[in-house]
Amino acid sequence: MQKFLLLLMPAFILVACSPNIRGDFDDAFTKYNDILVRNDLGASGLFVADKAKESYITSVSAAKNARIFEYRIVNKTLNETARTARLDVELDYYMLSSNRVKTLRYLQEWTYIEGKDFKGWKVITPLPPFK
Repeated sequence: MQKFLLLLMPAFILVACSPNIRGDFDDAFTKYNDILVRNDLGASGLFVADKAKESYITSVSAAKNARIFEYRIVNKTLNETARTARLDVELDYYMLSSNRVKTLRYLQEWTYIEGKDFKGWKVITPLPPFK
């Protein structure tokens, strides 16, 4: 029995040390969407992958008159092997020039980045156009 347990020990260590990709994704998308609801669009850029920064900055600039006040997750797809995810979110918002509440879909594409200075999830899609 002891030999059997000793053989299983490396497997347990590998499982314990592997990144919790699913849990990390849940944390990342929750924090990102909470920041959108707080209308801190500048801070939301911390969750954006470097390759998507330019288009994201443009979308933030276009959204400066929108106020998001709620979001709902419609669908979540996570591919742990490819380290990609897709989040379908409904955003409730209004424009500063109007008191009319609107809803739009925001399809968020995410990728898991593992680099020298960073390991975690980053969004690669810009904000949708608010009208």
